[in-house]
Amino acid sequence: MGFWDYRRWRDDSWPEASGPAKPAAAETGRADPDLAIQKERLIQARIDLERFEYFYEQFYPQIMRFCYRNVWHRDEAEDLAAETFQAAMENLSKFRWQGISFGAWLYRIASNRIKKWHWKQANHPQCPLPENLLGEVLLIGDEPDPERRLEIAQECDRLSRYMSRLNADDRIYLNLHYQEGLSTREISVIADKKWGTIASRISRARKKLQALADEDDERS
Repeated sequence: MGFWDYRRWRDDSWPEASGPAKPAAAETGRADPDLAIQKERLIQARIDLERFEYFYEQFYPQIMRFCYRNVWHRDEAEDLAAETFQAAMENLSKFRWQGISFGAWLYRIASNRIKKWHWKQANHPQCPLPENLLGEVLLIGDEPDPERRLEIAQECDRLSRYMSRLNADDRIYLNLHYQEGLSTREISVIADKKWGTIASRISRARKKLQALADEDDERS
């Protein structure tokens, strides 16, 4: 999947939020490496915190990507990702393999940090959506064809500005579902909400994006 691969976000073929996955999917987390290795490494990390480096290496790229797609500021995203792993390391003793994978636990911590960041922004705005967002997308995108890359970047730039008008929760759910590839059940575990609630929120948020796009088209 390419960077912000929302190429069909206004297309009817963009999938609706899926129904509940099997419990095993929610417990293991499709983005996680081998569960047995994770459990063994967690035991080691609880004894020697230097062993926590394994989880950092395994999950930092996706947590950093997730943070960035929710705040669109590289420095802020790096801080949020760092806070996520710091909190996880400090609370290793509290983690239990009960209905949530280690990767999903990290997403939960990151989501809480992101929501707190947006709350602060709403009350004391300091980081508006960067004006050079298109350049950011072009810089990070991995599409080999330059023309296609520009087309995708322009669409991503447009969509990101619509996303910025959603509340933090809906933005997080959309990114987890359509960008991180998690099912509504997996997201419900992360958010600690019923899967039907998550599916409904995703559906409404998507309709709002469409409405914003339609308004934009009418003005142009």
